Amino acid sequence: MALLRDYALAETEYRLAFRGFQLNGLRVLNIILNLATLELMKGRFAESRHMVRELGTRGPTSHFIGVCAGMIQRVCSVGRGKVEEYDQHFERARDHLNTGGFVEVDMLYMFDEATQLLIAQGEDTRAEASAAIADSLYGNIPDAGIP
Repeated sequence: MALLRDYALAETEYRLAFRGFQLNGLRVLNIILNLATLELMKGRFAESRHMVRELGTRGPTSHFIGVCAGMIQRVCSVGRGKVEEYDQHFERARDHLNTGGFVEVDMLYMFDEATQLLIAQGEDTRAEASAAIADSLYGNIPDAGIP
């Protein structure tokens, strides 16, 4: 939903789902991850990082959620001008993808967003590596038809 760029609707739906899961006592890790990704898409890096940190307070996460959460944190670091922090998690995410780890469309968005932010900061080598992964993901994710 967030990739359709209807951020207001996506945020409303994610927050309703989050409240519902909390009320029922169910795990909300994916909803938190979706909200953090949405904040990232809106350029609200501090809010996104805060939500990702919330994941760590909710107990163990899957490898995939850990990879996505780390990637969100690193993209937020780039957005804040701290590109060195991006490198460490970039390697972890690339390793996850190279070993056949689960992928989905938000991962494509994170690499694409990182690429754009890196280009804006003159980090061409890092941007090229990020773009290569985004390009490879684009062909492998069925619902990657980003408008």
